[in-house]
Amino acid sequence: NEGIPTEIGLLKNLEIFNCASTLYRGALNAAAFQPDQTRWTYMEIESNAFNSSLPSSIGNLPALEQLFARDSFIEGNIDTLVNMRNALVIWVDQNPGLGGTIPIQFGSFSNLRSLSLTECAFTGTLPPQLGNLGNDFSQFFIYRNQMTGGVPDSWANLGGLEFLELWENDFTVQIPAGVCALTFSSLERLIADCSICPTTPCCDSCVE
Repeated sequence: NEGIPTEIGLLKNLEIFNCASTLYRGALNAAAFQPDQTRWTYMEIESNAFNSSLPSSIGNLPALEQLFARDSFIEGNIDTLVNMRNALVIWVDQNPGLGGTIPIQFGSFSNLRSLSLTECAFTGTLPPQLGNLGNDFSQFFIYRNQMTGGVPDSWANLGGLEFLELWENDFTVQIPAGVCALTFSSLERLIADCSICPTTPCCDSCVE
């Protein structure tokens, strides 16, 4: 099959789109995602072979809340999603050609619940702005990347965080005490490289 047909852009009442494991092999065409598709809330395009970047027209879909694009040979970066302001869930794992830095704009996504960027090629530091997401942000996964620095102190404000997995990165700064303190309240699982896990109770497990 070629990429997602551009005729999808003609479906103005589309709400849910799932083409997971359809064996699409062409590039993602911006024409398949139109700004007047105002009901489109859910997109699952996993396990395909697009060999292309995510067009900004996906991030510009005005109602899009959930995007699943794991293992789809996505390339480039996720700056094209900075306008996805209604996002609840963004999962783009297992795309080795996808990297760059995590956009600071994600810190203003007030509805965001889950962000998963594992097994890609992300670099740079974790944005302190994600600490602005408050109690509704519950899941963050970024293991097996090339992130540096450490967990920002501001993340201690994530009072609803339940799962935080950071292992197999290039972090050098120990996890702040305020973030460790979340393990006594909401945080059910914290996994990181042993080198950044404090000796006091913090990480559920660590990776050497």
